[in-house]
Order: sequence, then structure tokens, then C-alpha cells
Amino acid sequence: MNKGALIVVVAILGALAIWAFSHYAGVALDTEMEALAAIEDPAERIDAVIAFAEKHPDLDMGLFEYGAAVIAEAAHEIGEFRAVGYVDTVLMRPMPENLWLPLTAQLHDLIMMHLYCGLDDELVEKADAIAARLLESDELSGNTLAFCANMRDGITRGVAGQWPVRVPDPWLTLALAEKGHATGDEIERWHRGALGGAYGAIVTVAGLRRGEDVKLAMIDSLLAVAPDTRHKYFLNQRRFDETIGVDDAAAVESAREMAKLMDERGEMRSLNTVGYALAENDLAPGLAVALCERAFELAETVRESAYVLDSVGWAHHKAGNQVEAARALEKSLAIGRSSPAYGQVGVSHLLAVYDASADTEAAISFLASMIARSADDTTEAREELGLWLDRSGRGRAALDDVVVTHRYSGVINAPDFTLTNEEGEELALVDCRGKVLLLNFWGPGCPPCQTELPHIQKLNEQFEGRGVIFISVSSSEPGKRVTQVLAEAGVTYPTFCDRTIFEDYHVAGIPTTVIIDHVGRAMCRHVGFREGDETTMAEEIERLLAWIEDA
Repeated sequence: MNKGALIVVVAILGALAIWAFSHYAGVALDTEMEALAAIEDPAERIDAVIAFAEKHPDLDMGLFEYGAAVIAEAAHEIGEFRAVGYVDTVLMRPMPENLWLPLTAQLHDLIMMHLYCGLDDELVEKADAIAARLLESDELSGNTLAFCANMRDGITRGVAGQWPVRVPDPWLTLALAEKGHATGDEIERWHRGALGGAYGAIVTVAGLRRGEDVKLAMIDSLLAVAPDTRHKYFLNQRRFDETIGVDDAAAVESAREMAKLMDERGEMRSLNTVGYALAENDLAPGLAVALCERAFELAETVRESAYVLDSVGWAHHKAGNQVEAARALEKSLAIGRSSPAYGQVGVSHLLAVYDASADTEAAISFLASMIARSADDTTEAREELGLWLDRSGRGRAALDDVVVTHRYSGVINAPDFTLTNEEGEELALVDCRGKVLLLNFWGPGCPPCQTELPHIQKLNEQFEGRGVIFISVSSSEPGKRVTQVLAEAGVTYPTFCDRTIFEDYHVAGIPTTVIIDHVGRAMCRHVGFREGDETTMAEEIERLLAWIEDA
């Protein structure tokens, strides 16, 4: 297997785990099932979940879907990329139908992950057969069906460059998406575009089989028989994708049709994508603003809001509304995944707005504060700041002084907290004054968190005795699973379980890490974990320690 394919599979597994964590966190799990999910040996875990299902065959389907996810994860631990065959074998064992069905759906998704590494006609055929079987059932949740559709769409469009190959039947993909929405379940936000993705798969396959020129005709024929406004909305999105940059008038027409339906059927990602594309191509500026602002209304997390606000700001900029543009872009960067860095798209957008509005002082303040707090190479940012200083009349000689005076520009105080561990010991933010604090938010069901924790522990060891405090706070209640994950990571610094602080710090995704300076200012923020983040955190801590010495 090539390295790129492996990275894709790992990323999909991470996304699946994050989806499972957030979706099932609200399900009132029996304490017995929680204990089963924490069993260390994966084979024993599978046996225990099946036994639990046999003991309680009439429980809510949500609990069985959770149990199926536990089995699939255990199978992957045992067999890695042999997990498909392992789950296939498990499905031959006696078990209640209510567990067999969601486990079959998990097998389908494992096959899709396997296909990312290379298409296999037999596996594609098997996946199609499973999809047809799932469509016969009325028991599965809308989210499970929509997730299956999304996985299939990803494979179909992801391997288009390998044609001719056999791909999952796109009409089965559409049927799964339709049935998922028809269940009446509240579809999780990341599955709401399943119908649009399914139509994308159909159009992609039509183009591969019969030529690119048939795509628009295919979309128009589907629009003519679209059963409801949801189908019309996503078909117009597909029509926009096929015409933007080729037939701009047709693209704008499709975007206008989406706008007519956006209050009833609008989906955040599609509205944002179309609105941003209009702005980027200098088309229908008012429509671009309207689509992006509606996407912002539909955003449900801080991360989504940051992402969409960038599009809102850029659309306003292209429409000539520089005040509104600056407001949206500044907020986007303020709530984003990490501290702004020169070269980021959002940073480039904001500087373009300052340039268009001739707001030299705002640009200087923004660049100086970014340079002062950056752990990255600031050579290019300093060159940009020098140009703005020249424009202001102050000249480049003032650069270093300007950077120093903007260290704390726009920084907010960290919310107060008092945490209590299982032994009743308390730790409050005020106890950390005079020291740098790294506050890490995590959860035991989050694979990226488990990857990050050993790195946090190494940072703890690296800065031992230097006036740095490390704290990790779990989203789960204290229990065996939390203890096990912390032990495996070798964590020796203070850890707590407290959901309230997650809300106070506006934690929208885990892991999230906030670095707080010696007087309680939230200086740096990281959402998610990628290789190299630990190096950036170390550099940020070093800089804050140096500032204490300068004070």
C-alpha cells in the first residue's frame, strides 16, 4: 500500500471515529455497554458486545449501532486492513438482527475505506450487495444510511482518474441518501450533503462512461423529474459545479435557483462553496453575499463559523463592502483553529480588504500583533509590515518597536475555572498565575486525542522546572477508559474530567489546546492535532517564558 493511500485511510478512520463520538455521545448508554467498549482485548470486546446484544435484543437501535461501531473498531485493531474479512467472519456468528444490520453497514464502510487504497471488483460488488440489503431494512438510522452514501460518493469521485474501473453503483448511493433523509431523523450536519454527493457520483459516472458533454444533459433530465425541492437544490448545486468557469451565465442561474430554496433546503457547505466561487470569479456579488451569509446562519460549530465567515468577508470585499468584509474576516481569524499566520488564505483576504479601504493603521496593527505572537518564520510577514510602515510614513526603522508594542493587541483573558479531581483536589486558574499554562481538552473516544497525549507528556517533561503547568481535561466522566488512555500515554501531569469548562472555553472539537500566559491571557489556540503541532506549542511556550523575563 502506498503512503498516500495509508494517510487517506487513517484520515477517514479518524473522521469516522469523530463522527461516532459526537453522534453517540448523546445516546443514554447502559453502563454495562460502556464497560464493554473499554475492554482492552479487541477479541474479548467483540464477544462481549455480541453477548450483550443477545441478552438485550430489544434495545434502541442507536445502542446497537454504537455496539456495531465498537466491533468494527475492534476488528480494525486486530486485522488492520484485514478488518473486512474479520467482520465478515463475525457476521456469520449468531446474533440479534438489530446488531447484524448495523454491523453489516459497518462492513460496507470498511470496504469503502479499503477501496481508497485500490479498487477491487469483488469488493465493489460486495459493497453494492450490502447496500441493496440495507435498503430493504426500515430499522437503520438516517445517519447510518447517509454515512454509507457519503462513503460511496467519496470512492466514486475519488477514483475518477483511474477510469475504466468498476465503481460503486451511483444509483444505490442515491437510494441510500434518499432513504437516510426520508427516515425523518435529524441528520448530522456532516451527512446533510449526502444527496448532493450522490448526484455528484451519478454525474461523474455518466461523464466517464459517455463523455463529459453528457453531464449537463444528465443533470437537466434529473431536474425535470426531481421529486421535491431538496433534490432540486442539490441538482442545481451540481449544475453550478459543471458550469462555473465554463458558462458563467448558467452558473449564476443555478446559484439563483439554489438561493430560492436556501431558506427551506439550504445546506451550509454547498451554500458556502457556491457563494465563495461566485465571489472568486467576480460574479453576482450580491448573490454571493446572500449565499455565504445564509451558510453562516446554518453553521453549528465554532470551526464551521470561522470557515464560513472567511467566505462572507471575501464576498463582501468583492461586492465593495469593505467595512463588513473586515468585520467578518477579523472575526473568522479570531475564532479559527489556530493563531493567524502569514500566508494563510484568511490573512491574505484581510490584508486585501485593508488595502482596498486604505486602512494602513489596521494593517500595521494586525501584522505586528501576528508577528509578535507567531512561532513560525516571520521573515515574509516582517517584509509585508515594512511595506505598510513605509506607506504610513513611519518607515521600516520603526518595525521592531511596533512589534513589541503589539504583543497583547486583541488578546482576551482566559475564563476563570476551578477543577476538582477524583481525590477532591482542586486547581484553579488563579493558582497558575505567574506561570505559563497549557490547557488540553480531550476525550477517550477520540483517536487524534490519543495520538496527541504522549506529545503533551513529552512537552511536560521538556519544560519541567521552568514555570510551565500542564493540565488535560476529559469530556468524559471518570472511569476505566479514561484511566486506561492516560496510562497508555504515560501522562503524569494533572488531569480532570469536567464538561463545564469545555463550554466556557468554547471547545467545538477535540483535541483543543489553549496556551495561557503568566497573567491569564489566552495567547494561543490549537484545534485538532497534526504532526508538528507539538513543535509549534514548544516554540509558543518558549516565547511566553521569554516575555515573563522581559516583564
